[in-house]
Order: sequence, then C-alpha cells, then structure tokens
Amino acid sequence: MSSELHTLIHIHIPKTAGRSLNTILRPLYPKHAQIDATGATPEQKLQNMDAAARARIQLVAGHCCYGVHRLLPHAAHYLVILRDPGPRIFSLYNYI
Repeated sequence: MSSELHTLIHIHIPKTAGRSLNTILRPLYPKHAQIDATGATPEQKLQNMDAAARARIQLVAGHCCYGVHRLLPHAAHYLVILRDPGPRIFSLYNYI
C-alpha cells in the first residue's frame, strides 16, 4: 500500500443521493483535511488556501467541477454517483 497522500473528490450531482454520501464520507476524514461547497465553491476555497493547507486536504465534497485536482499538490481520485436521467429529472422537478 502506498503511503502517498491521495484526495477523494466527490462531485455532487443534484438528486443523486450526494448529501447522504457526504454524511458517510465526512466522519472518515479529519475536519481540517476536508472542504465542501458551504459559503464558496471548493475551487475558490482551494485557490484561497496556502500551499501547506492545500497539502493537508484529503476530501473535497460538494458541487464542484472536474479539474479540482489541478489545485492539489498530490494525486486525487474522483467519485461521482450517476442516476438514470428520467427519474432524476422528475425528482428535480418535484423538488423545485
């Protein structure tokens, strides 16, 4: 097993149980090692961090785009949950 630090990036697509997944993921990582989309996008938060703070990030969770890994100094893995588009759109419509 590699000792190199990796970051998990969960791209939350609306109406795909992302909030439930984040509830499971967050306790697995130290609070200081995770960022989310509360208050600003993860991309904005990472850009505003110094290099040392960015190096500690192990979990990025929230509404963000592919490419966030370019703001990290180490390897990253993406996690995206997809849902059949028909029921997803119907669920989004009902939510709105």
